[in-house]
Amino acid sequence: MTKMILLMRHAEAQNAEGIQRDFGRRLTAEGCETASQVGTCLNAANIVCDRILTSSADRTLQTAEIVAQHFCPSAILVPLESLYNSSARTLLSTMIRECEADDSCVMVVAHNPGIAELMCQLADKSLSVPPGMLAAVHAEISDWSELANADVNNVRLVAVIQDGSVAWQDPGFNGPISPKG
Repeated sequence: MTKMILLMRHAEAQNAEGIQRDFGRRLTAEGCETASQVGTCLNAANIVCDRILTSSADRTLQTAEIVAQHFCPSAILVPLESLYNSSARTLLSTMIRECEADDSCVMVVAHNPGIAELMCQLADKSLSVPPGMLAAVHAEISDWSELANADVNNVRLVAVIQDGSVAWQDPGFNGPISPKG
């Protein structure tokens, strides 16, 4: 069985000014536009997302909500404070714990460096992860708990969405990230 994992770094956020806490930073106009474009790009692909796990920080929650509006409005949105500035290990363990067995596609919206580390770990590639970037990963697993022991033989990076469009796609992959016909 195949599961799809969509890993996204939040879109561009405002700089922290004055006494504003990092947790409360909102997206810039450009960040909102990028999130909208990512959602539109995903909507044009043959993907159905079941669940979106997101840090509850304003910028990640805002990113997740905008992407969902354009891509998967029926997906279950799960804001989690534990994903705020968390490590790749925490992101992975949270995904394993929060995903239901029948979820075939899950999106995680989080922060660097954790989300970039998880992208690189699952893709087995070094990736530069600017704000708003999304990596689509297919995993040949039947249960989310198998991700704890995943290796490069059963996990595959299939696409990267950057600046709101598909920037890279595995040329040997003919799966649901391909544009609809």
